[in-house]
Amino acid sequence: MIPSVAAAVSLLEGMMEVLSSAVKLETSSPQLAELYQYLCLAAPFGTPNETNPSNLKFQIQFRKGLAMPKEKIPSWRPAVYKGSSKLNVRIKEEVRAVQYDKEDIEDICQLYGSVLCKAELEGHPDIVLNLTTPPDSSHLDHLTVHSCVQSSDAEPVLADTTNRHTDTPHYSRSVRFSAPLETFTLCHYQQSPALIPIRGFYQMKGDRTIELLVQLKLHETIRNNFEYCEVVIPFFNRGTIEKIDNISPTSVSLCIGPDNKSLVWNIGQKFPVKSLEVSLSVTVTFTEFPSEEEEERDKTVDAKFCVEQNSYCELNFKISDFTLSGCQIDPRSITLFPSIKYKLTLGRELVSSGYRIWNSHGDALGIPFIRNEPVEEIIN
Repeated sequence: MIPSVAAAVSLLEGMMEVLSSAVKLETSSPQLAELYQYLCLAAPFGTPNETNPSNLKFQIQFRKGLAMPKEKIPSWRPAVYKGSSKLNVRIKEEVRAVQYDKEDIEDICQLYGSVLCKAELEGHPDIVLNLTTPPDSSHLDHLTVHSCVQSSDAEPVLADTTNRHTDTPHYSRSVRFSAPLETFTLCHYQQSPALIPIRGFYQMKGDRTIELLVQLKLHETIRNNFEYCEVVIPFFNRGTIEKIDNISPTSVSLCIGPDNKSLVWNIGQKFPVKSLEVSLSVTVTFTEFPSEEEEERDKTVDAKFCVEQNSYCELNFKISDFTLSGCQIDPRSITLFPSIKYKLTLGRELVSSGYRIWNSHGDALGIPFIRNEPVEEIIN
């Protein structure tokens, strides 16, 4: 909603991309020289102008003798596309959750969404599209947009469906933009608090031999069709896994991780239709405890904290053609000015990120999410 903030974020992302050598502006220059050249082009007078390294590379090539397009074009689109026109727009949502199974501690769940776009369109048409959400869901908050966006709704608007009897009411946010050629993130949004899609329960007790129990329940509103769904149970400050016994149910797909210090439970593509619940109980025996030298090798926060009963399991999953917020792109709202014929491809997906369930019998490491900067605190 604040253009200067969006421009500053785009500049920082471009600087990171140059420093990581993902895009070389001049292959013979060292990284700091690359960064200096990038800043001279991206913000020649101190204000960010064009911040995409790939587009700046095009401009450098044009300066070296390639013909610039004759027609006037935006600075973020320095090349002309020729060919069959296509527009690909995909919504990707990441759900982050921490569950404790403690009466006095509230579980955490936050949702972050991105709209990814690739527009291969002849000419330079302006594009208008609407992001819609159901009226019974939380609105999309903190919408931040790419610098190519010309205008966007500051607040969700309840769509008028009086003349569309087959439609249900929904909230809509309109975005108007002129897209660069490469794939880019049109906008970011977040939703908090978010519905916890899979409720989890984890219990673990023991020393060299432990008994553990994991129970999961899929929320009835979540699409029961996964590309993948697995639980990883890491073990820190213990020896390697010697054997696993008493696996229940016996049909469960369970294996020891490649590091011999974790279990991987493959749930598959669906939860049982009637109960929407799955469970795992198993006995794990470890070798002798690691030596002091082995303990010194790992200095991560998890390794320092996860001693004795302090432990967690992590859930990894992906659901295609689904968003937790209910956000989708209304294809009828997509308009191009001037109008041209093009092929439209829309997609949605929900993936987990940092989705942890802590052992009920131990302490937990709480992570109040600030985007990409978790703040650590110990919860007893």
